[in-house]
Amino acid sequence: MKRFAPKSGAGIWRTFLKVLRSYSMEEKVVSMILTVVVVVVGFQGLMELFRTPGLFADEGGIYTEGLVSDRATLINPVYADFSEANREISSLVFSGLSKYDPTLKNFVEDLGKLSISEDKKSYKFVIRDDVFWHDGQPLTAADVYFTYHDVIQSEEFQNPVLKANFQGVEVKQIDEKTIEFVLTSPNAFFITNLNVGILPKHLIEAVPVGELPMTNFNVQPVGTGPYKVESPLEMQGDTRQSVLLTLNDKYYGEKPKIQHIRFHVFSTSDLLLREQGTVNVIAKVPKDIVSALVDTNRFQFFNYELPQYTAVFVNMDAPVLKKEKVRIALQKAIDKDAMLRMIPNKTRVDTPMMELNQTEWLNKTNIDEAKGALFDSGYKMKTDAPEDPYRKDADGNNLTFVLLVRQLDETPSTAEEMQTLVNFLVEAWKNVGVEIDVQFETKSVFDERIRARDYDLVLAGESLGYNLDTYSFWHSSQANEN
Repeated sequence: MKRFAPKSGAGIWRTFLKVLRSYSMEEKVVSMILTVVVVVVGFQGLMELFRTPGLFADEGGIYTEGLVSDRATLINPVYADFSEANREISSLVFSGLSKYDPTLKNFVEDLGKLSISEDKKSYKFVIRDDVFWHDGQPLTAADVYFTYHDVIQSEEFQNPVLKANFQGVEVKQIDEKTIEFVLTSPNAFFITNLNVGILPKHLIEAVPVGELPMTNFNVQPVGTGPYKVESPLEMQGDTRQSVLLTLNDKYYGEKPKIQHIRFHVFSTSDLLLREQGTVNVIAKVPKDIVSALVDTNRFQFFNYELPQYTAVFVNMDAPVLKKEKVRIALQKAIDKDAMLRMIPNKTRVDTPMMELNQTEWLNKTNIDEAKGALFDSGYKMKTDAPEDPYRKDADGNNLTFVLLVRQLDETPSTAEEMQTLVNFLVEAWKNVGVEIDVQFETKSVFDERIRARDYDLVLAGESLGYNLDTYSFWHSSQANEN
């Protein structure tokens, strides 16, 4: 991931990089599939820095960040997957058993001391003695047990992504300071699931788990993180949501330098554009207002890349796609460099194993070799019909594949980008004689068709998270109905 910093105050800025926990879990496409065409890195964010002299002073100061979210904001770490704003704010207000260290590029202990059993199936934490809730109460193992067992593992819990991470995990409270997680089998990446912010049992244990998203706790929560909520999350007249955080003087870890952080959460990009003068930084600039912000000449832009990608996946149960040369032809027909010229702010990737060298990929673009591979597979052009662009099988049928794509009505700018990508793929494969039947579906139908393997090709995205873990996407044991 590319790091970035303002022209001054780099140390302070690095502190805030820790809150960029923006690796939300996209819909996972888990089936008996093989990637043939990895098309673009999933998202390259844009960060803007308002050029204000002395903004990041060595001590004190106010940092104001603008975000766009079309969902009501909850300041609650167990619902952080629901919105960008929740992730940003909750990561400052709450602490977890583990945290990501951007310097070490790994997960490390946070709220407690970790010990792992020899068989790698038991993770035991001893809670620190110097951790206190913002209301002055000490944090204990009972709070951790409450968060993971009573809330996350509850049948009424409404975050399926987080809930799935702890399915089959036994949570035990050993004593007032010790908590243990027992796994059914070793999982080297289990510690990466333990960065969830811990909830205060003494404040919300009486709230039914199904009603947690509606409780007032989400407006002015109490955590153990480096910042506490000074004034509650409130709705402004222009539909903007605002919240003010202030430094937690009793924080157990290294204290940040900035005294106050204010977040403005805008319901639309246009509203953020109109109110840009109220913020110092805009995180993940929406594509539809980038050019307008560039024209103001008030912001300095920084790019950062996330470990996620968009790819075309192949249904290996489809008879024609069992042929290796057909899959190679589909790969070699795509000129990714030409494609990226049509879709800006993306980075080319050639393999889903993103820690590998992307330049050493075998199947480089070669139209002649793509045509030859299809010819060798038995699909030929009609010599007596030069106007027909598609190859035929031995029975005279077009070489045709169904490309399944999710309909993105909720995000028009992304939908437009996806349409551009689809058009490019259709034309590229037509150039080598392959006909593509594009079928856009709503999320529910899209998910159902994936479960039913009702497609030849599917265009979808995957987010690998901090650890670049591809196990759930590519290990054969994960190729189930979900």
